[in-house]
This record gives sequence, structure tokens and C-alpha cells, in this order.
Amino acid sequence: MAPVFTGYWFGLGRSAEAAAPVYAISASAASVNEGSSVTFTVTTTNVDSGTTLYWTTNTVSGTVNASDFSDSATSGSFTITSGSGTVTRTLASDSSTEGSESFQLQIRTESTSGTIVATSSTVTISDTSSGISATGGTKTTVGSYTIHTFLYPTSDNFVVTNGGQVDILVVAGGAGGGGGGQHGWYGGGGGAGGYAYVTGYTVAPGTTYPVAVGNGGSGAPSSGGTRGSGGGNSSFNSSAPPASRVLCLGGGTGGVGLYPGPAGAAPGIDGGSGGGSGSHFTPGTTPGGFANQPTQNGSFSNGTLEQYGFPGGNEAGGTGDGVGGGGGGAGGAGSSSPVGASGNGYGGAGRANSISGSSVTYAGGAPSHPVIPHPAPGAYGSGGSGGAVDDAGRSGQPGVIIVRYLT
Repeated sequence: MAPVFTGYWFGLGRSAEAAAPVYAISASAASVNEGSSVTFTVTTTNVDSGTTLYWTTNTVSGTVNASDFSDSATSGSFTITSGSGTVTRTLASDSSTEGSESFQLQIRTESTSGTIVATSSTVTISDTSSGISATGGTKTTVGSYTIHTFLYPTSDNFVVTNGGQVDILVVAGGAGGGGGGQHGWYGGGGGAGGYAYVTGYTVAPGTTYPVAVGNGGSGAPSSGGTRGSGGGNSSFNSSAPPASRVLCLGGGTGGVGLYPGPAGAAPGIDGGSGGGSGSHFTPGTTPGGFANQPTQNGSFSNGTLEQYGFPGGNEAGGTGDGVGGGGGGAGGAGSSSPVGASGNGYGGAGRANSISGSSVTYAGGAPSHPVIPHPAPGAYGSGGSGGAVDDAGRSGQPGVIIVRYLT
């Protein structure tokens, strides 16, 4: 009888013993791009429906933290239903270059600091912001930089796939020069287009930035007493608020050389840089145009912004043959001409920039005479020179927009 009694108690002990819970976790992907999601499925055995479990992230490589997830959470809870539950994590899409990082999801009981009962395989975060990717304009590579160049005429866009920080040069169109009048009265030089250079401008992934490049203004006709035209404006992201918009104003046209001519027709016109005054028979000083492009260097909400524009030169007329003032440039004001024909109005200097991979001078002002020596005005955004006796003013040069970033 003893063996039967012993077996009876042994059987009672086995049936009364509670089965131990079992936990397992699997990830829907081994690698996930920023902006995409990965789902972790938790399966259980001997765990009641309605049981709350907890999850935490564990960094395997890199610096995985709250900023890497769209909801900024690195822990949380979920409920088991019919033996399973899920946790979905969406990775943040940012413009920071962090490189590949990896993490695991850990399952815990009782709280987010409780006992770890399961750990997922490693999931790698692919950094889609590594290296900016964009289209638009003429795209070239110089050294470690990718360069997009936008020329007139254009209504192009800078379209960003992967974001980051870029440098941007914006130059507006230069103005036409004033026409020359009879008896040795010269027109004023055209003002250069406004100039702006931005470093550290943040462009966002999946965003289109409108680009517009201004044309150069036409020169004034000869001996007509009428002006040429100002340069066209250039802009990057023109529809954005001022804190993210880069706008440059076209140069102001030079004044017309007059003899005797209608009063008020000789002054230079305001613009990105001001046009030089035309020469005038009437005694007194005839003014050049003002620069409406701010001359400043400092931070704004989307990078560090430099802007340049200078006024055109005056003309002191009334004796002898008259020579107009030079147009203002991005690097300096146009010079004023002395009384009579003994001097010339020189254009203001342009400004050098190496954004294209080599040093180029942009947005130079034009002289009051097409053949006098003067500082090189710069190909893009330069003003047109004033006309000589009975000669038309020269046209200004179109502007340019250049965007550069590390490849």
C-alpha cells in the first residue's frame, strides 16, 4: 500500500504547482530609416490577458535618446491580450548628421525599472540626413563640396531630399548705365545688384525652395534724356517669412548726361547699390542713388547673413564738359566726379567670394565712361557703364544664386 500512497501525494504536488511565464520579443526589421517605424511583437505563455508589461530602450551603439524618436519617449507600457502585445517606435526625421546608431527594446515587469524578462535583437537606425541630397540649377562637385548654380533666366527650385546646412550666395542684376548727352556730357554708371551671403542656412528634407535670378538692366539710349532700367531682384525662398527669405534688390540705373536737358533727369537712382549721377549742364551737385540693400553682417534666425550695397557717386557740374558719377558696388561706393572733364566717376568695387570653388568678384559698380580704367566690376550682378558723348549706356549683368554644401 505504501507505493500507492506515495504516488497519490506526488501527483497532488505536481498539479498544484503554477506554470512559469515565458516571454519572447521579435522586431519587424533589423534596420530602419529615420522617419520610418519598427514594430516589436511580444509573445507570452502563461501570462494572463490584461497584464501590463513595460518597455525601455537600450542603446547598443551611438547616442540613442529621446531626440531619436518622434514622440521623444524612451520607455512606456502595453497590455497583453490573448498571449501577445506590440510596441511600435517611429524614428524622428531630422537634419542632424549622427551616423548609424542601434538600440534594443527590453521588456520588463512591474515598472520601467523592473526585472528585464526579454530583450529584442539589435535594430540599426539608418541616418538619412548623412550627406545633403538636393536637385536644382547646374550641379557640380568641387573638392568636398557640391555646388548648385542658378543663372538668369530661371524660375527653378532647390529641392531637398536629405536636409542639413548650406551656404548661399544671392546676387541681384546690375543696372544699366545712363546715356551720354551732347557736347561732352557723360551718363552715370549703373549700380550693382544687391549682394547677400548666408552661412549655416538650414534646409529641411522634403522641402522645395523657390529660386529666382534677376536680369541685368538695359542701358539708356543716347542723347534721349531718358534712363535705362534697373536690375532685377534675385531671391532664395522668396515666399518664406523675412527670417528665412534671402532677397537682393536690383541695382539702380545711372543718370543721363544732359545738355541742357530736362531738370531732374540726371540723378542716379536708388537700388541694391545706387546708380551714379549723370552729368548736368546746370551748376550745382547732382546726387547719385542710394543703396537700398542693407550693409550689415550678423545672425538671423536661419544662419549668419551678410548683405552689401553702396551708393552711387555724385557729379559736380556746371563748367566744361561733364563726367557722371560711378555706380555703387557690393564692395564700395561709386566715386564722385570733380567739376569739369578733368576726372572720371569710377565704379564701386565688387566683392570677392569663393563659394563656387575659386575666388570670383561679384556685383561691381560701373564707371561713368565705358573705356576709362576702373576696378574689375565682376561678371555677375555688375552695373553697366555710362555712355560717352551721344552714346548709349551699357547694360548691366544678370545676377546669380549659388548654393553650396559638404558632400
